[in-house]
Amino acid sequence: MAVLKSRGMKILKIVHLLGVACWLGGAVSMIMLNLSSVGADREGMLYGINFSSHVLDMWVVITLGLGTCVLTGLIYGLLTPWDFFRLRWVAVKWAVTAFCFASGWLFLGRWEAALLAMSEAAGNGALQEAAYRQVRALHLAGSLVQVALLIFLVAVSVIRPWKRR
Repeated sequence: MAVLKSRGMKILKIVHLLGVACWLGGAVSMIMLNLSSVGADREGMLYGINFSSHVLDMWVVITLGLGTCVLTGLIYGLLTPWDFFRLRWVAVKWAVTAFCFASGWLFLGRWEAALLAMSEAAGNGALQEAAYRQVRALHLAGSLVQVALLIFLVAVSVIRPWKRR
């Protein structure tokens, strides 16, 4: 099996950390956009906020963040002695990453699409609709959980708390 040398490991770590920065930074930015939407006072502003959140999610969080983290994680698993499940902390990272992907796809993405559609149809008036406020609250709560899990993943990566399986 081919194993990465020191320089390759450093490059892989840099790319992985850039992916983490996109994923976590993008997710925090989306929370801030969600919170700022309450102050949408000019026509089209709410739709603009939701559209910005959607673009941020598609390109920064999912494509650059999640995509880069999964790709570099696969390379770590294939080209380093860490493997995929030999170390418990690596197995936990895979499990939490899979959960974040699944919950993002099943819930957060759908809520985001609903917010975008409602704000496109009703403009800033969507803020007065109970359905919009409910979906916005669900999206915010889910996003906060997602960010907490991402911070947990960073902590696990640094601390590496569990021994070998």
